[in-house]
Amino acid sequence: MKKIPRHTSKYWLTGAAAGLATFSGGEPLFAMPWVNVSDLAARRVAPLDRFAAGYEHVLGTSLDLIIEAGRPSEAIECEARLLGEIERLRRIFSTYDPTSEISRVMGGASLVSAELAELFAAYEQWYTRTGGLVDLHLGEVVAAWREAARTGRLPSRDLLARAARLPLAFNVDALGKAFIIDRAVQVARRVAPGGVINLGGDIRAWGDTAWLVGIADPRNPAENAPPTARFRLREGAAATSGGYARFSTIAGKSFSHLIDPRTHAPVEIGGSATMLAADSVTANALSTAASIAGVEQGAALAEAHGARGYFLADVSGRTLGGGLLASAVAAAPARAVE
Repeated sequence: MKKIPRHTSKYWLTGAAAGLATFSGGEPLFAMPWVNVSDLAARRVAPLDRFAAGYEHVLGTSLDLIIEAGRPSEAIECEARLLGEIERLRRIFSTYDPTSEISRVMGGASLVSAELAELFAAYEQWYTRTGGLVDLHLGEVVAAWREAARTGRLPSRDLLARAARLPLAFNVDALGKAFIIDRAVQVARRVAPGGVINLGGDIRAWGDTAWLVGIADPRNPAENAPPTARFRLREGAAATSGGYARFSTIAGKSFSHLIDPRTHAPVEIGGSATMLAADSVTANALSTAASIAGVEQGAALAEAHGARGYFLADVSGRTLGGGLLASAVAAAPARAVE
């Protein structure tokens, strides 16, 4: 695999702010999964070269990119357009950037861009579909738990309840990055016929290649650990959510970064939910909801709202899969329930 020629500008990445949540760079790729570029099932009309690049500090995380193109110039143009679209939308969606549009709206300004209106509409839609499990208005609740991690003192129920009632306290971590990925791939496919992007563990593929992806074991999520299941992703999106990935210790107890909007408290650490869908927004909405709701309800949501496949694990190690991931669950190694 070839590297994208490095004379392309990465100026727009220098200001990228954290706020939406990795491709590790090169070959093989590890993340969410991970993608193994040495084991591909490809169907092509004409021979294509693969060009790879990796970046850090993109939306507060890492980005890995493989572009399938007939010429280096196509890969260069695709890379530039994709990264440019990511940065353009970051300037709209980043709650960590005080100059972004969403930050101005939270300060009382009027909504301007069509993109922010579409993101808010996506939250409204998925709030309804999931019975409130995907919620836009968790900004101050998340901030309260971050402050608790800093001070070591648990937030009171009254504080969390007040935080949840603030109308302009937006948090777009669940769907903002996914929205950006989908739009970046829309731009990329105009230039290059195929490729795969991994941004912070969210994977989106376009074109005819079926990429081998592994699902991280929530009980052993180290990058060099064997995956708990594998599948192939072609022309679609995969997302994994779970309390095991990021957590804080407060008053001697571990708390997940993932907040249940019904209780304003973190979900229990140890489970995970992987979803396959046509787009990243759907995959992320369903994986977030399933991580909060649990295995049975998560499966029901997946089947009702367009998931192509799902692989769910609870804190006991029990797994449930369906759709394109039913065989992945069947192939997963058995484990004792503790």
